[in-house]
Amino acid sequence: MKLTLLSAILLVVALVPCCSGAALAYSTYLRYGFKPAAMTSDAQGNLYLAGSAVIDPLSGATSAAIVKLDPTATKYLYLEYFDSASFFDGGASDTITAIAVGAAGDLYVTGATSNPNFAVAGATSLGTAPTGSTDTRSFVAKFSPTGVMLFANLIGGSISSRAAGIALTSQGQILVSGISNVAGFTSTSGAYSVSDTTGKWFLMELDATASKVIFSATGIGGSSIALDATDNIFLSGSGVDANYPTTAGAYQTKLVPGFYCYGFCQSGFTGEVQHLTKVDPTGSKLIYSTAINDPNGAGGSTINTGLAVDAAGNAYVTGTTFEGRYPFTASGPISSGVLSGFISKIDPTGSTLLFSLPVGGAGVMRDSAGALYTAGTVSTYNPVGFPGLAPPLVITLSGALSWIPTACIPNNLTSTEAAYLLKLDAVTGGVLDAQWIDGSSVTASTVAFTGTKLWTAGVSVSADVPFTPGALADTNLIPGPLPGAFLSAADFSKPPAL
Repeated sequence: MKLTLLSAILLVVALVPCCSGAALAYSTYLRYGFKPAAMTSDAQGNLYLAGSAVIDPLSGATSAAIVKLDPTATKYLYLEYFDSASFFDGGASDTITAIAVGAAGDLYVTGATSNPNFAVAGATSLGTAPTGSTDTRSFVAKFSPTGVMLFANLIGGSISSRAAGIALTSQGQILVSGISNVAGFTSTSGAYSVSDTTGKWFLMELDATASKVIFSATGIGGSSIALDATDNIFLSGSGVDANYPTTAGAYQTKLVPGFYCYGFCQSGFTGEVQHLTKVDPTGSKLIYSTAINDPNGAGGSTINTGLAVDAAGNAYVTGTTFEGRYPFTASGPISSGVLSGFISKIDPTGSTLLFSLPVGGAGVMRDSAGALYTAGTVSTYNPVGFPGLAPPLVITLSGALSWIPTACIPNNLTSTEAAYLLKLDAVTGGVLDAQWIDGSSVTASTVAFTGTKLWTAGVSVSADVPFTPGALADTNLIPGPLPGAFLSAADFSKPPAL
């Protein structure tokens, strides 16, 4: 019955795609009212997506949802709505922000809830329920390979917080990171800590059952978490805090927030700044910590969206900028009209920016051979002035994307946004291959890698993304009232499109 709900409420008839490309291995529209926030894969190649889904089209009520697909993405293995009390508790909500999968195919999810009736199950509670819609608590939950909830727990005691990242150690312990909304988030003895946790990051390690805190550090954290072979913890994230800690000798030791605005700057906001931190497995010592932004705070906001680490200890971060600059070292295959993605490589000491390319923003992955992959979005949206008063940005494509027909490039008339997937040389940052995902408005938000395929998922305003044979959704779709999700993959083992 759940699968029927997911697959039946779909949007308009899909248009014929014009930019399939040699590498396009899979593409489909999933459903209206689903917004993917995170995606991952397991050792068997199964795909996991998490995000928010509309559960009542009339009221617009939503619930956190997780989906597991088989390796060919032609079959739903399970669909679960997470704590759908958001439907019954007027204004309360649960948000999944990050997921991780264990060696046995168990799925771990984290996020924040404002539901005062959040049901703790299968674990010793590490937190108290929120008091209402303006109060949030971080949570962590685990699902079996068949979608059965094994535990769900609140963390952080009675302190309002928002978890943003999750990862598993080599021993199966659970790392969770997020931001404390108020003072008083507890740190454990010996862990890195700050005196006032208001608006500060936290990093917690829990045992495998999420019933015991192994350590709790405050003042450090990130929405993206990666580990090296010895379980050193890499954290990347963004925020408005200019006092996030950095270490001597790091690439950039000072965080200088920028500023962005709307409507001839009648409304303005402090921009976010990005950090990258490497901490020891006990959460007590900063091995290095650096900012990676425009050092002069030249306007705008830098939002980190992904992190990967190679065997040598190099770190790769990706994200987007808005109305701002970034320390790029090279040009990319997309010029003008970019929804300002970036992908950057930092050396093992955290002191040198090895390369930075203006592409990406939906995540970063590495394959077994060391190649680098990312996805991103291009847009004709011009943030200067009020909508309609400034001309749309013009997009030009080169190199691995030069084969894209003009009709497929957003022009602010038939299309406003398109997505792409890239394969990069991990040493130089050079683009090796690319795949274009066209449609009237397609935004990539997350990535996963299986075998030789790079997958991306995101939001599509209409069901006019490319459709490949055997995909989950039929091309003859029932109209729906809301934007929905798409899922696409490129097989970069095939010859480049050039």
